[in-house]
Amino acid sequence: MPLAISRMLAGLALLALSSCAFTYIPLIPEARTLPPSLDLRGSAGLLQDGDSLALHLTLREVPAADWLAVQWYAPDNRIVASESIWVDPSSASTTRVFFLPAEATWQPGLWRAVVSFQGQVVRQFSLAVEAG
Repeated sequence: MPLAISRMLAGLALLALSSCAFTYIPLIPEARTLPPSLDLRGSAGLLQDGDSLALHLTLREVPAADWLAVQWYAPDNRIVASESIWVDPSSASTTRVFFLPAEATWQPGLWRAVVSFQGQVVRQFSLAVEAG
């Protein structure tokens, strides 16, 4: 008789569990419209210019007036320079060139330039440069 009771309890537990809604599956978030961002598609990026670097940015679309900031990172991941320019929608379809300042200590390795707009990182460009 105890085996019949345990089977009945197991069956009731299985029935009770099968009728429960699963709460561990995350709900699908509602679709959100993201704010427009700076469009840099088609930018040439970082190019070596002798013993310096130049960042060529093509501003395809500029959604609003704000500061466009560029931070330069040396191969040892230190910020060696930072600069910014004011852009607005009339700046669209233009190319801007930023040069690594002469004060930055030139060294071989992976250099990076991080572009930010409206307080958000838009894109990172990198270039490995060799000694010489």
